[in-house]
Amino acid sequence: MLFPFNTPTGQAICDIEFVGPKPPKNILKAPKPNQIVIVTELPDNRGMSITEGFEFLFPQVVQFWEVDLGRPFFWIEHYLNQGYSLVSYDLVGGRAYNPKRQVFDILTLDNLFYGKL
Repeated sequence: MLFPFNTPTGQAICDIEFVGPKPPKNILKAPKPNQIVIVTELPDNRGMSITEGFEFLFPQVVQFWEVDLGRPFFWIEHYLNQGYSLVSYDLVGGRAYNPKRQVFDILTLDNLFYGKL
């Protein structure tokens, strides 16, 4: 889904996919599924990049999708033709700081999706 976001230099736009496994049938006994967001930098974005704008984009995504920050939440950046990066961050008062990126492959994404990481 196209997702416009505000930054100090103006509005930017990216593509966001919020994914996770379907909740189990007996949701009261089973663990809740992982929350995963894949943020893709668009070639026609004229604003701040998803990397530079991470600290501004993060709270807007959390609010829009009502992310439960008390549960695992994985942030993945995707640059077309460049692959994926898993972003770790320090969470302080519901805001994310000090992002650190680790390039990974599609198998890692599959493991995140199914809760193996």
